[in-house]
Amino acid sequence: MLWSYSLRDWLNIPTAGHLEAALKNAAPGAITLAHDGFAGIQDGVDDGPGPGPDLDRGELTRQLLKIYEEKGLTGRSLSAALVSGEAVSKLRLTHR
Repeated sequence: MLWSYSLRDWLNIPTAGHLEAALKNAAPGAITLAHDGFAGIQDGVDDGPGPGPDLDRGELTRQLLKIYEEKGLTGRSLSAALVSGEAVSKLRLTHR
């Protein structure tokens, strides 16, 4: 699975910064990667320090989905996208 954009929700930047960057990549069929938490030693890995106490991933997701809806886009879970989506047989990578 390849995604079109990551919310980069491991960075300690204001929610508005995450949203602004994600909206630049919003398009039908785009896949935005978002994390539901931050892995720590208790998870068997060490991702290092988390993004800080200021990032509310739930609120970030709610705001992003609301903006997507206003743009006529529909948010789906990965499992739902795999059921209703279309397999892509060609891959085109671009460097920005």
